[in-house]
Amino acid sequence: MGKYTYFLTLPKAEIEELGWRARQKVTITRVGDKLVIEDWKK
Repeated sequence: MGKYTYFLTLPKAEIEELGWRARQKVTITRVGDKLVIEDWKK
C-alpha cells in the first residue's frame, strides 16, 4: 500500500482452526523479540 506498509500472510488452515473470519479484528503485541497475534476481544 504505502512506503511503510507490510503485509503478513498466515496459512488458511491455521485461520480456520482458530475460527477467524474475513476482516477479523486482531491485536498484535510485542513480547520480547516475538509478536503475538490474538483476537482483539480477548
